[in-house]
Amino acid sequence: LHSFPTRRSSDLVSIALVGACFGALMGIFPGFTADEFGQRNNTVNYGILFFGFALSGMLGPQVASWVMSGTGSYRSAFLIAAVVALAGFALTFLHRRLAARA
Repeated sequence: LHSFPTRRSSDLVSIALVGACFGALMGIFPGFTADEFGQRNNTVNYGILFFGFALSGMLGPQVASWVMSGTGSYRSAFLIAAVVALAGFALTFLHRRLAARA
């Protein structure tokens, strides 16, 4: 049998928060897509947005696995994920600025 490490309560809280955010995100995607891009092509735009979400769900763990194999630690994988998240955060402000000009 495998021995499982004892989980700290902060680990469990973190897992619960990730799950809650995932569920909330899936609930607001359709409305966000309609608000941001209009109702006319909402179904196509939602499909593209959801495809990006699915693609990241497939590639993220694969990249983390490659980094773990190469470095022996997940630390670099978390740093890569943080950089990608910060880039996405910065792009939201760029998008707002460009949308305000249009």
